[in-house]
Amino acid sequence: MMFEDFSDAQSMLIGEIGQVIDLKHVSQTIVLENSYANPVVFAQPLSRNGSDPAVVRIEDIKADRFTARVQEPNYKDGRHTGENFSYLVLEAGTWELENDTQLEVGTLNSDAVTNSDWEQIDFSTDFLNTPTTFSQVQTDNGSNFVRTRQKNTSARGFSLAMEEEEVLNTSHPAETLGWMAISAGAGSWNGLSYQAGNTGNRVTHEWSTLKFENSFERAPQLLASLATYDGTDSAGVRYQNVNSQGVQMMVEEDTSRDLEQSHTTEDINFLLIGGSGTLTASTPSTSSQTFFPKTREAWEWPFATESIWNLPLGSNAVYQPANLETGLWTSADNELLFQVSENAPLTRLYAPGSWTNRASGTKSPTGNPADEIYIRFPKDQLVADASPSSTPNNVASILQPDGETVVAVAPLARTKPGDSVYGWYYGEENIYGTGITGAHGGSGLSGLGGSIRLGELSDSEPIRHALKINVWADKYLYYDNADKTPGYRWPAYKADNYAADNYGGTNANFEMGSLLAIPPNVTPEQLGIESLPALKLFYALQDYGTYVVDDTAWNVSAFNLQQGVEEKFEQTYGYTYSTNDQNSQWFQEYYALVESLHLVTNNRPTAIGGGGDTRRAPLAPHFASN
Repeated sequence: MMFEDFSDAQSMLIGEIGQVIDLKHVSQTIVLENSYANPVVFAQPLSRNGSDPAVVRIEDIKADRFTARVQEPNYKDGRHTGENFSYLVLEAGTWELENDTQLEVGTLNSDAVTNSDWEQIDFSTDFLNTPTTFSQVQTDNGSNFVRTRQKNTSARGFSLAMEEEEVLNTSHPAETLGWMAISAGAGSWNGLSYQAGNTGNRVTHEWSTLKFENSFERAPQLLASLATYDGTDSAGVRYQNVNSQGVQMMVEEDTSRDLEQSHTTEDINFLLIGGSGTLTASTPSTSSQTFFPKTREAWEWPFATESIWNLPLGSNAVYQPANLETGLWTSADNELLFQVSENAPLTRLYAPGSWTNRASGTKSPTGNPADEIYIRFPKDQLVADASPSSTPNNVASILQPDGETVVAVAPLARTKPGDSVYGWYYGEENIYGTGITGAHGGSGLSGLGGSIRLGELSDSEPIRHALKINVWADKYLYYDNADKTPGYRWPAYKADNYAADNYGGTNANFEMGSLLAIPPNVTPEQLGIESLPALKLFYALQDYGTYVVDDTAWNVSAFNLQQGVEEKFEQTYGYTYSTNDQNSQWFQEYYALVESLHLVTNNRPTAIGGGGDTRRAPLAPHFASN
């Protein structure tokens, strides 16, 4: 999602879309409407009027035309009945469509085949989400039957190789391979409706029906490529019965090595364009959100790439409605984040005296009377104590002077400069590590990871990490004493000490530590999301999700924010973050987001975010320094 207006970018002609009817094994030249400097041709899949395996083989590409034929595997007689296919010709380069869709087109020279080697395609700019990718052999240097296969697509790139028929797939002369990547989604391209996406990992050698997300006036042009390499037998895509509402596709093997043509499930990428004609785009603005950061600072964007806080949701995520309802307020759990210097004195940490009188404790903060805990903490930094009417969680994460050690304390309090610090000691995490644990009393999860930081709700950048949410445990969180982890699930390592009596939810998948997210088929328009802060939350919740970390103890759902975010929010937008005005746009958007949340039921250590071949967003970049 782009958050700025880049309408001043100049559009230019970059390609055209068309169709060829009745192509046979005899070479045919397709004359284009325009001339191009570096044209890349995509001409697949073939219809299946003839049952012999076949591909469109590009023979010669010139500025204003290309030559193609239907090619069968070598063990066939080479003669093939007439087939239909759509073609897309694009200038090589990095482009941006009128609706901010990202597009990149390129070529490389390679002799890599699937049985021996794969090429790694790295996009010049990371996509915000995993794109839809396509590839095709552009030359005819080797006479053997050949096509391309793809795997391991992410927001940063994908793997690509050639594939001959099964019995010959050991080598092939170097060819020019063309590839393209386009942001998944639907829109308009020069007045032509389009849709880019994938089928999911479900298509086999049997015909599979793809129903289009949006109906077209007539049968659209269809481009498709196998997106996965789950089955290692040589395979390609064929189609039939395309109309305005859907198409049937199947995975086709050859029988050069054996007569068996059964194929396991594969994911197919597709691009539908409703008509023929020229296509334009603009070069991306240097300030566009499509330019994903190449490095990051640990304090601003903490923990490892594979951390639960940084891994986007996976393509295998399984969603179940959480059935959260509108609460009484839009709410926040404010978290205390401190970065201290060598000048900060070593300060004794004591357990809180009580929940409402914290700065009166005299006991060890670990529960072991023999433990004495000292941390470096700024001498003049004060944190207000609680009162009977105000008992904030005050979850604190304190980065020590070594720049690596994050000390977790809650509920933090200090009422006098230079005095001791009060709060339970929850241990330490390395800021470069996985960062799972911390001082959230209900779950034991991090106070630093997942916190919405200063500026993240008010600047133009998307939020690039998972969030945290507190929910009303009495209504939503499930507890079963017979469970091995009663009231909680990974990554949480605990539930509230009152869980047995106060958790009243009925869904066994909804526990402390559950991952919630907005499903991929939901759009902001469907939820009525228009404001910038709500859009930023929407895409973070859809791409990364939010972990349940604490109990609100009343009828609200609260996201976890760094202290100061609420003030910055009001300064930026002119209205308060926390409100009970149910008629306000912000209240309605906030709870539209909450009500749309689903449980990701297969989130686990070996499949964070549900796992899968692709992720919904680019992976967190490496640290600028460590």
